[in-house]
Amino acid sequence: MNHLIDTHTLLWYLNADKKLSKNALHTIEDPNNRIFISQATLIEMAIKVSMGKLKLPCEWDELFFQFNKIGWSILPFRNVDFARLSKLPFHHGDPFDRLMACQCLNQKLDIISKDPIFEKHKIKRIWN
Repeated sequence: MNHLIDTHTLLWYLNADKKLSKNALHTIEDPNNRIFISQATLIEMAIKVSMGKLKLPCEWDELFFQFNKIGWSILPFRNVDFARLSKLPFHHGDPFDRLMACQCLNQKLDIISKDPIFEKHKIKRIWN
């Protein structure tokens, strides 16, 4: 299965945070699953780092090295993502979540997230 990992899920995983559900952890670590990280997540993290609201567990280069080492892929934005974004219902206003929702819908990805808002877009959410 192909899954997109939400920003908080990624951070909790990297920090071995107990907030990460067992099901989310199992899904992330299952070798049969392919994990994607949205460019939206990386933008959100970079903004929070620059504002002093987030400290990464390591330097950016090391972070990308680790993603590659464990086989995770960065999911770039495509033209269809922006086209869908312009028509996506406004169930919420978080621009990063909205971009990730479009990527999930366009590429038929489940999302690993604690946030139930993705279900309003009819995206399968992995958590509990």
